[in-house]
Amino acid sequence: MLKKRPAGSIAVGAVLAAVVAAVLILLWPEGNGLGPAPTSPDPATPTEASPFPPPPVAMVEPSRAAPPDDDPVPAVEEGRPALCDGCLTERAVLDVVDTYLRHLDPVYLHGEIWAHPLTDVAPETPGSVDGLPKLPPGLLDAPEFNPMGKSIDTRRYAVATTWIVWIQTGWRSIQAIEQQIVLGKLPEVALSWPPIKEETFVAVDGRTGEISPDGIFALTSQGLWPRHPPHYDAVLEETRARAARWLRGGGQQLGSR
Repeated sequence: MLKKRPAGSIAVGAVLAAVVAAVLILLWPEGNGLGPAPTSPDPATPTEASPFPPPPVAMVEPSRAAPPDDDPVPAVEEGRPALCDGCLTERAVLDVVDTYLRHLDPVYLHGEIWAHPLTDVAPETPGSVDGLPKLPPGLLDAPEFNPMGKSIDTRRYAVATTWIVWIQTGWRSIQAIEQQIVLGKLPEVALSWPPIKEETFVAVDGRTGEISPDGIFALTSQGLWPRHPPHYDAVLEETRARAARWLRGGGQQLGSR
């Protein structure tokens, strides 16, 4: 025969059960609909509870891509005027060469490009002009002309309307300077000079915008060296379109392509 429990024991048991139920509710709110489930911290937002740093931001270097059709040419100094009516100005010539180099090989754009009329250096009798460009000023015992420059054959161009655009391709090595010292073309003090630019050139006909890259692609007994790259026709197409855009404005204003 079962014995009846005392009423006091039943009351104590009920209180204990209620306390346990309350603790369970506090620990598992998402399981009973009484509170939102805890969310894990966003790893992109560091908090005291999250050791995750924000994701790295990709840095993109600015490019020298061609401006859109409705944008003006990148700002450069106006430079010298055109060499004839309707011809390209210095500013236009530099922009056309920039277009050519950017499509040919952007490595050529890592240095400075600058221009001058071929008439600045053309001899009275057509022929080769050596020692261009001149060495920078301030070099002790520097010769008048740079023996490490490029030779320009003025017979290849329309001298009166041609621009020569120089392109820095690097810096002269110590070995190259030592060789010029041995040949007697540089003084021994040249070894203490600051770095000397290594430059090549292209010629631009200011009347037509046509580029003659004789300093980059040279005719040798073995033919053209180096060879034109496979995309060279596209390079010329972009360059001619850029020159035509200038010439439609008389070499001064950019028209639409």
